[in-house]
Amino acid sequence: MHVFHTKAEVCDYVASAKDVKKTIGFVPTMGALHEGHLSLVHRAQQANDLVIVSLFVNPTQFGAGEDYSTYPRTAEADCELLEREGVDVVFIPTAGEMYDSTIEVMNAQDGKLSRTRVVPGAISQILEGALRPIHFAGVCLVLTKFFNVVRPNRAYFGEKDYQQLVIIRQMVADLDMPVEIVGCPIERDERGLALSSRNRYFDEAGRKKAGVLYESILFAQNLCAQGVTQCEEIAHDVVGYLTKQCGEAIEIGYVAIVDSETLETLETVSDNARILISVQLDGVHLIDNAQLCL
Repeated sequence: MHVFHTKAEVCDYVASAKDVKKTIGFVPTMGALHEGHLSLVHRAQQANDLVIVSLFVNPTQFGAGEDYSTYPRTAEADCELLEREGVDVVFIPTAGEMYDSTIEVMNAQDGKLSRTRVVPGAISQILEGALRPIHFAGVCLVLTKFFNVVRPNRAYFGEKDYQQLVIIRQMVADLDMPVEIVGCPIERDERGLALSSRNRYFDEAGRKKAGVLYESILFAQNLCAQGVTQCEEIAHDVVGYLTKQCGEAIEIGYVAIVDSETLETLETVSDNARILISVQLDGVHLIDNAQLCL
């Protein structure tokens, strides 16, 4: 397995692979890998000749007061895991390598590491984007840079970050990027909690409590199965369920029922309805989602 730290190294490797018609699957991550990430790696391995995984905690997608400085960084363990999984390349750049700048400059310039920005439009300003105003612009910027360096045939993303997946697909279509975006199902633990690097912030009791997020989704699906069709009513009842179960430990960002393709808010349940939930639980940011009608 190759471990590269510069864009030039990756570009040279990719150019050689493209010369012999190798297909490349790309799995962009922020590290602190878990089984959810590995499920993306396995999908990439099934459909491509080579797999490249990036480990990069991207500063431009973190707002003021968020957990950029404390986000778990476990590059050595991640590389050992990826080597066991047969990954071909791991790309571990610094912020300075990706943005030709430094964290000190970023802090002085209110998060701006790049003179060019990628603005994903109105779809990035709702739901998670309303809570984290710079987040999706930072995601789109770093992915644009990664796609230009790695030049993958396919890139793999988990459905846990569902709004992000929709935004990335829109960006790739709007900017005519020659990459196929592959969405992969959410991986969950035995309690139903969606796997996330931020789950490391919890102790065992905290992880058990965090299972309430998936319980609330099952609660919503059950309401739908019982014939409740008004989305506002379902969302209201889910908020009530979360509040009853967690009390002051939970701060609810949103409970929304939207069209799976456009993310437009729905009034009544449709076959394409998806419930999206965002909370702070004991200070940890968690998101989850699922198709509403089964």
